[in-house]
Amino acid sequence: DGTKSALSQHWPGRKWVDTVTVESRGKVEELLREVRENGSAKFREINHRMSDGTDLPIRYSGVQIGNDRIVAIGRDLSLISSIQQRLVEAQRNAEQEFLRLRSAETRYRILFQMAEEAILGLDANTLKTIDANPSAAALLEATPGKLVGHAFGEFFDADSWRELSRQFEGLRAVGRFEAQRATLAAAGACWVSASLFRQDVGAQILV
Repeated sequence: DGTKSALSQHWPGRKWVDTVTVESRGKVEELLREVRENGSAKFREINHRMSDGTDLPIRYSGVQIGNDRIVAIGRDLSLISSIQQRLVEAQRNAEQEFLRLRSAETRYRILFQMAEEAILGLDANTLKTIDANPSAAALLEATPGKLVGHAFGEFFDADSWRELSRQFEGLRAVGRFEAQRATLAAAGACWVSASLFRQDVGAQILV
């Protein structure tokens, strides 16, 4: 582009090593030494310092022409460098998002475990329990681990489950679930409310 062309106009008459960044000077010297010894040199990535303070990365090789002339052949890597930078930035953003989500999940787990209300997580398709907090375990007279895998209907008497089933059908169809009074199979009454949410692993219901 224009910036590169303007900069290159100042190169004739200067030593190659004086046109590159401090970090690249050793690479230039190694490339020239390798050409003198072997007639050619392997590729090296060398950065030129631009007038605006940015670096112009070039992938150079070299070849001996005659007894006293060396030709350096380079390929502009600025586009590749730009893509790499964007990939690094995307990875950094993804890592930050992962940390944010992990922090949010940790807070959710703390609230889930400490909540006084009985809370169950159900698979939206099967209505089987996939998670339970201590309050739910106490209400259903079981441990949280033993509740996992059980059909939600097992926890209620037949009449209550018949009405709750209709509510769950409405929740899955239109996203609505009206709080319902129900009788537990182990005796005792409670109020049941639920909400539907979707994750990568599928739809779940929080009860």
